[in-house]
Amino acid sequence: MSFRIIAIGICILFLTGCKPTFTYNHVAYSSCEAALTAAQQDAQQKLSTVKSRPSPVNCSAKVVIPTFKKIGIDGVYRRGSPDLAQVNYVAKVIYLGFRGMGAALVKRNLFTEVDFREAFDTQAPDIGDHDFLIWLDLNERGMAHWYMLSKVSDEKIEIPVDLSLAGVNRLATWLANIEQAVAKPSQRITLREKCKSTKELSSLPDTLNRIKQIGG
Repeated sequence: MSFRIIAIGICILFLTGCKPTFTYNHVAYSSCEAALTAAQQDAQQKLSTVKSRPSPVNCSAKVVIPTFKKIGIDGVYRRGSPDLAQVNYVAKVIYLGFRGMGAALVKRNLFTEVDFREAFDTQAPDIGDHDFLIWLDLNERGMAHWYMLSKVSDEKIEIPVDLSLAGVNRLATWLANIEQAVAKPSQRITLREKCKSTKELSSLPDTLNRIKQIGG
């Protein structure tokens, strides 16, 4: 299932006179920073609902999302002539959301190691020496697809995003779809006796502090 990034659709920006009002989850904020803080708190709340598995079932996964720059260019659906501050705000919220999905995958403990990367071109990332590759392909038309690939199969599996759901339910379903894809016989990899320890994804507050400084 493909989707337009902005369809995750929790943020828009209105202009009232000459002063912009930043809106997140239908609540208006007087500053971009305040709206981003609300977005971070929302992402953190969703992350808190993710339950960790007692033990991982596979060794390593490489997870790749688009860079902030790529999201700003192709991931923000523009209406009219928004200025750079408007585009950057929406791109930052989307970027924070994808970082949150990565953090959820780490917390779920499906893999002993999650190597989280960003790339401008996410059409066909290299799996490297990892067991699985999970990535979000964002094309120039602003459409996005989640995919998974394992080192034992050439089968490129699409990971559905259920747009009929919202919030924690959408996140939980996405994680469940990854688990189902990993468990497919064609993708199954025996858990090695020794796997690398999980690389912790930077915390969401750290991510928030970083994105407040990028892109204006």
